[in-house]
Amino acid sequence: MLTSLLFATAMLASASSKGQLLEKEQYSVSFRNETLETCIRKIRQLTGVEFAYNPEELKQFSISEKHFDRQNLGSILSGLFAATPLAFREMDNSIVIYAPLQQVIVMQDQNVRGTVRSPRGEILPGVSIRVKGKRAGAVSDKDGDFIIRCAPGDVLQFSFLGYVSQEVTVGNGPLRVVLHEDNAELREVIVVGYGEQRKRNVVGAIGTIDAKEIQRSPVVNASDALAGRVPGLMAVKSAGGPGRGSALYIRGFSTINSGPPLNSLSPLVVVDGIPGRGLDNLDPNEIETISVLKDASASAVYGARAANGVILVTTKKGMRGAPTISLNSSVVMQRPTRLYDILDSYDYAVLQNEAYKNEDN
Repeated sequence: MLTSLLFATAMLASASSKGQLLEKEQYSVSFRNETLETCIRKIRQLTGVEFAYNPEELKQFSISEKHFDRQNLGSILSGLFAATPLAFREMDNSIVIYAPLQQVIVMQDQNVRGTVRSPRGEILPGVSIRVKGKRAGAVSDKDGDFIIRCAPGDVLQFSFLGYVSQEVTVGNGPLRVVLHEDNAELREVIVVGYGEQRKRNVVGAIGTIDAKEIQRSPVVNASDALAGRVPGLMAVKSAGGPGRGSALYIRGFSTINSGPPLNSLSPLVVVDGIPGRGLDNLDPNEIETISVLKDASASAVYGARAANGVILVTTKKGMRGAPTISLNSSVVMQRPTRLYDILDSYDYAVLQNEAYKNEDN
C-alpha cells in the first residue's frame, strides 16, 4: 500500500510538472542563418533550461530566419523542429531532443535486365553501365541486352562513345534505355588545305587545337605549346638556349632527305594560306586554331613539300562589336640543365700545344 501510494504521488508530481518548463514562461527570440545547435544554445542562455541532445544530429539542420514574440518554450521548439524529423520532451527539469525511431526498409539487390537502343531502334553493343555510388557494373552484349545487380531506386549510368551519357533510375520492371547521339563534336569546324569542313565530313587524319589550349602553356614559342597536345606530333627540343623553339615531326621521321628543298624532316607550315612560314615567328596569343594534316591528304593539296605533313595555322581576326582590351602577363624562366667546369686560357693553351706535339709524332 505504501509503495503504491508513493508511486502514484510521483506520477502526479511528474504530470503536474510536465508543462512547467514548456508552458510556464514566455520569451521573445529571433534566429537568422544559424544551425539548429546554435539556436538551442541561444535558447539555453535565454531561459536557463538545460537541454540534452546529440550535437551531430542538430548540426545537420539550419534555420534561415525565425522570429518568436512572447511565446512559451514549447511553441518556440515546435516552430524550430517543424521541418525536421526531431522531437522533444520534458524530463527531470530538462528538455530532451531526440529522433523518433522510424521503420527502415532495406532494399535487397536483385538482377535487373534491360536493353539499350538508339533513337532509330539500332542495337548498341558495348555500352558501359555502372551503378552510381557503387562498384557494380556491366556491358551490353551484341543484342544490346544487359543484366546488372542492383536495388530498386538505384541510379544506373549509361555511357557510350559518340552518345550522350544518361542516368536512369531502377524501377520494378525491365529497363528500355535510348541513348541519343552526341552531335556537339560532329558540328566542329576544321580547317583543311582546301577550305573548312565540318568534323563529321572529314575522313583524313587531322588533329586540331584551339587558342584556349595554346594559351594554357606560358611559353614564348608556338612550337613549344604544341608539345603533347596533338596525337602523332613529336616536339623535340634540341637546344636549351633561351628563346629556342622545338623541332616538330609528324608520325616519326621521313626517309626523304636528299637535299633541297626536301632536306627538312619537319612538316610544312602554312599560315593563313601562305606556305613556308615559320611557326616560331608567331605570337602564340595571335593564333586562333591549328590543324595538323598527318596523312596523304596533305600531299594531295600541297604536293611534295607536304611529304612530312602540314601544319595549318589560322590567326585571329577582327570581330564585330565593341572593342575589348585584355592583359595577360606571364614570366618564363629557362636555365641550363648542367654547367661544366672548363679550363682557363693558360691551361687550354698548354693542352692544345701537347695535342699538336702528339699529332706530329
